[in-house]
Amino acid sequence: MIVLTVLLLLFIDGIYVTVTPLSYIVRGTDAQPGEFTWMAAILDNKGDLICGGGIIDQKSILTSAKCIQKYDALDLRVRVGSLKYDSGGTVFTVGRTIIHPLYDKSSYINDIAIIKLSNPIHSFDYKTVAPITISIASRRLGLISNLPVYMAGWGNTGSLFHSTSSSLQKVTLEIVGHNKCQKTYGSTQVDDSQLCAGVADGKLYPSTYDEGGILSSDPSTPSIALGIYSWTSKWSAIYTYPEIYTRISSYYHWIKHNLD
Repeated sequence: MIVLTVLLLLFIDGIYVTVTPLSYIVRGTDAQPGEFTWMAAILDNKGDLICGGGIIDQKSILTSAKCIQKYDALDLRVRVGSLKYDSGGTVFTVGRTIIHPLYDKSSYINDIAIIKLSNPIHSFDYKTVAPITISIASRRLGLISNLPVYMAGWGNTGSLFHSTSSSLQKVTLEIVGHNKCQKTYGSTQVDDSQLCAGVADGKLYPSTYDEGGILSSDPSTPSIALGIYSWTSKWSAIYTYPEIYTRISSYYHWIKHNLD
């Protein structure tokens, strides 16, 4: 784990004040073989990381709309079956993308998309590659405050340095009650179609390039998809702001419709 301490200069009542907040851990620990087998690295055509996603069937990857809204399908690649985003596994080209038609890029409501691979994943071995379960039952799990949940990604490992991790990183979070989350951000910023997760001290959290990753009920298969990482406050590293996820159960029927 990497522990970083940040010094901030705040201008308060005409005086610059140096503030030393709690040290924070942006990245967690290395994911182990057999964990997060649904993880997909979404890349540009140069192999650079864009964000994460989750395998939901042999041709479909669930992700965030804001991850891919600026890309043509021909410019995307998807790597599956590897704990590294830049090697191993299998890389697929993309046939088309499906972005939720009501996605709002200012509020991040309906921040959900499906990537359709040009060719299907040949098979699921459930050791390196397996889908995550999409279930309406995830609604109930997402309402249980303090429920342990799991997130993984290759994103920024130090919020000051914007460096990605080649090896998949994992963190254990907890569901944050919807009312509590709305009180933190303001009721107008957290929609009922979103859910919140974090840790009490705010020291572990997803970051840049982790968008699109799946919040799951378990790090190993079988696991239920609860949310898609969407956004968080830029002050998450300092204050205890939870992260905001697209609530998958709110889009269950939209997902199923677009799997055909």
